[in-house]
Amino acid sequence: MVEYALQYKEANGPIFEQREREGLPPPDIFPHPDDFIFDETTGEFTIDGPITKEQAGARKAFREHALKSLPRYFEVAASLKEQPKNSALRREFKELKKNLEFLKNDAQRKFRLEALRQSRLALETKPAEPNTVDLGSEHGNQAE
Repeated sequence: MVEYALQYKEANGPIFEQREREGLPPPDIFPHPDDFIFDETTGEFTIDGPITKEQAGARKAFREHALKSLPRYFEVAASLKEQPKNSALRREFKELKKNLEFLKNDAQRKFRLEALRQSRLALETKPAEPNTVDLGSEHGNQAE
């Protein structure tokens, strides 16, 4: 499985990198090659992200839902301080907390993907700067 994951990253990574360089959105290829996380100590890997287009769509929909629920999370948290024994509020808070955890994990994933993108950009070889020195004035070729 590790060999397959490495081959997958090698085959699909350049496709994602080219789209990044061109300023295009990522292709509909799942999982994203950067979602493979390798443990160098054990030689195992995990996938941190959607592995199908359907999962990606579900994550996007849930992200929007979770973001919309944030104001309610803070309202319920404040209400629980006043009514700590209110079981309905505690149940609602428990559910809202799941949304917040999803958003935290999603933000960590996005940060990891962006850090990997930035590291690839930093490692790209830059084209040489064109030489713009005016050779005529350097060699004293002035009209007398």
